[in-house]
Amino acid sequence: MKHMVIFYLLISVFIAGCIPEPTKKLYIRSIKVSEDIRIDWYVYSSISSLAPDYLQISTNDKEPFFVSFFLTGIHLRNDSLFISLSKDNYEKLDRSKLKEIMVSIDTIGESWNSASSRFGRLKGVGVNIEAPHFIDAYCPHGECNNFDISPHYK
Repeated sequence: MKHMVIFYLLISVFIAGCIPEPTKKLYIRSIKVSEDIRIDWYVYSSISSLAPDYLQISTNDKEPFFVSFFLTGIHLRNDSLFISLSKDNYEKLDRSKLKEIMVSIDTIGESWNSASSRFGRLKGVGVNIEAPHFIDAYCPHGECNNFDISPHYK
C-alpha cells in the first residue's frame, strides 16, 4: 500500500511538471494614466481557478508592479491609484515602476467582485477580454444583474 501511495505521488508530480505555464492574458480592466500610458489589470488563463491577478504599466516594462490573489478593484483619481483587496495580502508591490503615481491599498474590498465574477459580466456585454479595454464591470448595488452595464460607461 505504501508503495502505491508513493507511485501515485510521483505520477502526480510528473504530470504537474508537464503542464505548460499559462501565457494568455485575460484582461479585467484597463485605466488610462495619460494619453499613451495605461494600467492593465489581468490574469493568466489556467486550468486552475486559483491564479493571481496582476497590475502592469503598459510601457515597455514587461513585469507587473502588483500581484495578489485578493484584488477586487482599481481606480485612478488625480495622481493616486487606489487598489482594493478583499484581504490584506499581496505578493508584490513595486512602487518604483509608477513614478509620479501614489498608491493606496484598500483592504475592505468585496470578495464577490474578484476577476472571476467580473468575466461573466464583461462577456455578457460583448467585451473582448483577450485585449485591453476600459469597461469596468463593478456593480456595487446589483445594477449588473441584467448585464445592461453599458450606460454606466458612457
